[in-house]
Amino acid sequence: MNQEINFKLAINNLLQQKADAIKAVYRQWGNNLVRALKRASPEDRGRLKKSIGYRVLPRGKVKPGETIRLLVGILDPKSPVLKYLRFILKGTRPHFVPVKTRGGRYTGILGWAQRHRLVVYKDGKWVWASGARQGKEFTGMYLGIKGDDFFQEAYNKYKGRIEKDIRKVLEGR
Repeated sequence: MNQEINFKLAINNLLQQKADAIKAVYRQWGNNLVRALKRASPEDRGRLKKSIGYRVLPRGKVKPGETIRLLVGILDPKSPVLKYLRFILKGTRPHFVPVKTRGGRYTGILGWAQRHRLVVYKDGKWVWASGARQGKEFTGMYLGIKGDDFFQEAYNKYKGRIEKDIRKVLEGR
């Protein structure tokens, strides 16, 4: 009976050591992936970059049969970034974005145009700063963006290397 208990303890300790080693690999790759995603993400105000993070689950000891997971991305389900992330990843078809909706609410396009120096304030109104419409009132603009699923690209780029590192841990190398 004592030998069986010692054997189970040794196996459990070995499994926990492997689990801890896998978690260490995931933490290293979590940092690497976060850096890669932040480099690849488009930047306007920097909110998307600030929202990218990683988490290794479960926290603490791993129970037998429990899956160790690496989560990378926008981890806060209430993050305001999630409202527009799908448009960055999947893109949008060309459409007109007015400064104000029919209901009188501002859409945010004026602020975006200001940050990108597309408009200037002149004679009590916002006008185009340059181009064919220079000097004409800014009422909105046509936009359409090609999708950039940089999350999937990073996953595809590093998946094989992460799996290789995990195999090394499992094989004891």
